[in-house]
Amino acid sequence: MYKEIERCIGELRVNHTDKEIAGAFSEYFQIVKSVSYDYTDAATVAELRADHPELSFMDDDEIEEILEQAKVMRHKREAPEEEYLTVEDMQELFRCNEDWGKAGSEQQHKWIQIAAAHSTTVEELAGMIWICTEHGSIDDIESTMREYLKEKREKERGSTDWSTEGL
Repeated sequence: MYKEIERCIGELRVNHTDKEIAGAFSEYFQIVKSVSYDYTDAATVAELRADHPELSFMDDDEIEEILEQAKVMRHKREAPEEEYLTVEDMQELFRCNEDWGKAGSEQQHKWIQIAAAHSTTVEELAGMIWICTEHGSIDDIESTMREYLKEKREKERGSTDWSTEGL
């Protein structure tokens, strides 16, 4: 990804200064950030065009990209930090919940673990597991995951709890 960005910046440097490029990136970020606060996941290109005629120089695909990036930004902002699972968390959950491990293919389990590696929330992973396992309730899966994270946090706090007992 960084090589691709570096290549694109190199191409931009042919006709623009670093200051202009940085300014454009900053403006673009501000647009995405604003859209992430002002619109919901259901927002459309037409709505954005109607509210922001200054974006008329962009084609529909570019505006759709802004909407998608804003959606990602919104979801990351909305999910509390303790709602994220790691690959190790997912491996442990599959091990502890045999019905999850038996259902779905090995490839589907790997997809879920890859998703966890990219800071995916309980809600998103629970949906993936529910689709792969084809049984149970999505709420039960989310509950199991949240309980696991709660117990994990309690263990971590216990192991780092500085006690003055015995002093």
